[in-house]
Amino acid sequence: MRIVLKLGGHVLWSEQGIRADVVEGYCTVVRELVNEGHRVALVVGGGSIARMFVKYGRELGLSEGQCDVLGIECARLNALLVAQLMSDISYPEVPRSLDETLKALATSRVVVIGGLQPGQSTTAVACVIADTWPCDVLIIATDVDGIYTDDPKKNPRANKLRSVRASELLKMFLHQVKYCAGTYTLFDYVSLSILARARFRAYVINGLDPRNVVRVLRGEDIGTEILCGE
Repeated sequence: MRIVLKLGGHVLWSEQGIRADVVEGYCTVVRELVNEGHRVALVVGGGSIARMFVKYGRELGLSEGQCDVLGIECARLNALLVAQLMSDISYPEVPRSLDETLKALATSRVVVIGGLQPGQSTTAVACVIADTWPCDVLIIATDVDGIYTDDPKKNPRANKLRSVRASELLKMFLHQVKYCAGTYTLFDYVSLSILARARFRAYVINGLDPRNVVRVLRGEDIGTEILCGE
């Protein structure tokens, strides 16, 4: 099975620093998946370190595109850390384009990717890779336990969805999408558009427990399933 795993920056980083136990947990899970014969691409977000660089870049007068580049490099640094921790099974370089990513995946190694280009979230990167590789399953690991009708951190009455069509996500999220560097919401327009046409299975799970990746692949009822395609 081909699996694309998106690790949100909020999963790997808290405001106090990197969550070393979570990073190590994902390395263990990925090794298990590889030992079971699965192919894995891992897309890593920028986290609080990216937001810090974007904040300072903006204060110093950089354009949003330039701030995006800073955030992308931070995500690539996170990706390099994860790749180095799995150096015996991972591709040795962090790809800088979709073409480089696909060539790396052709080696059958675990490929760890950060950002690719300005104006695009790392969730969009994961969706693009999932659609062009193509994969069987996309798992989006974030710091909440699924997709809600509203932001559960701000609205305690928000309801968690067990499943939702990708076309409905377009209606739910499109008005919430932010395009400033460092402020991308869970889904941007690129990711929503791809999910609406995709043929792979997709899930959003609580990524603070790396074992949730194994649970959702086993068919356990956790997180939210995105019903892709029209």
